Amino acid sequence: EHDGFVSHVWSTGQDQAATIVRRLQMLLPGICLWLDIENMQSVASLESAVGGSSVFIVFLSQGYFKSRNCRRELYAAMEQGKPLVVVREGNEEKGGGSAADFRAECAAYCSDAAAGVAEAVFARELIVWLRAHEFQRESLKQIAHQLLAASPSFARPAGVHQLAPGLFIPGELGCMRFEVPVHLLVCEANAGAPRFATQLQQAVDEDELMAPRSTWEQHTPFTPRAGRGARRARALLLQDGRAALAALPDLASLSCRLPSRGSAVSTAGHRRSTAAAAAAAAAA
Repeated sequence: EHDGFVSHVWSTGQDQAATIVRRLQMLLPGICLWLDIENMQSVASLESAVGGSSVFIVFLSQGYFKSRNCRRELYAAMEQGKPLVVVREGNEEKGGGSAADFRAECAAYCSDAAAGVAEAVFARELIVWLRAHEFQRESLKQIAHQLLAASPSFARPAGVHQLAPGLFIPGELGCMRFEVPVHLLVCEANAGAPRFATQLQQAVDEDELMAPRSTWEQHTPFTPRAGRGARRARALLLQDGRAALAALPDLASLSCRLPSRGSAVSTAGHRRSTAAAAAAAAAA
């Protein structure tokens, strides 16, 4: 009946759960998500509503595990073997918390459940829900990716292959490159800035997609080009409700070198996409 069941606690998660549903419906036209404020006929029907959904989406905010109805929904999903997509509120002033905070709340209120609740909910890294527009889009892409990956339509090998490169939303910032060396300034007074630059450098080293200057220097500025060793990636376009595939070059890279002292970081080569920046900023 539904592609996903969105479970949340009213006191701290109702508004953002509704936002997630609305945004997913915009990105994936035709998707059918169960949300209590729109679909619930009776509290007694929660378990059957979970059973009628392909994927169980948990929006963690303060008080989620304390809520009896949220626990009912979660237990029903586990008993029925529903795939879980777990999102946590990232703003502590709006009911958010760290994964450790939610683990502690789970341990305090889920003692009446069968063993394995914490293992199921925290089996992999939680998706952090960020409210700022550009970062929120990255959160939505992660939710959409896990939702599609767990759905019957993409459970087959062909679907897994299609989703492997990740998702791309038309209009978002794509691959770009600076034609001349640039400097990334790092504020020593901001503990997160050097950490972000280090993470960026590590991500670039892992990609190993740096092209020789003699190759990329000839191209027009901000034009994505495949460098030495670059692979042709395929990305899903979330457009018109269809999973349209488009061949795209891999994300460009940025080469960073952090000095032992000082505030300037010399960089040369490529600039990574907003997705990489958002992920690193969230980690910081």
